[in-house]
Amino acid sequence: MLNNKYIILLPLLYMFIIFIMSSIPGDYEFISHHLQTILNPSLQNFLHILLFGFLALLLLITFRRYPFKERPSICLTAIISMSYGILDEVHQYFIPGRYMSLTDIYLNILGILIAIGVYKFFLFKNISVFRHSVNKQHILQ
Repeated sequence: MLNNKYIILLPLLYMFIIFIMSSIPGDYEFISHHLQTILNPSLQNFLHILLFGFLALLLLITFRRYPFKERPSICLTAIISMSYGILDEVHQYFIPGRYMSLTDIYLNILGILIAIGVYKFFLFKNISVFRHSVNKQHILQ
């Protein structure tokens, strides 16, 4: 397991990978010919949700390892990942054969919100299970 001070490298590395992937020109033969014909638009859109949802989960896990409270870590995750999703689309505007899309920005944000919702659901569920087991032990004593 990574030490707490190095866990921040995981989302940063993942953000770098997203940046490299979005820096590949759309007219690059492998990308434009193979991937765009293999992946239909619905699957390409779904990948935006997955990519940025996973980024949000990495950030949430990272902030949980530091002494942040739940609400600030969720807000910070939303701000960082949504900003990165928007900046990534702006970045693609300057890449030949790529374009900036509001739909992609919305899908990035949707993936982030879904990831935060899933995280909060499981966090709440774990806290509820923990409280229930503590209360049950207290009653048995």
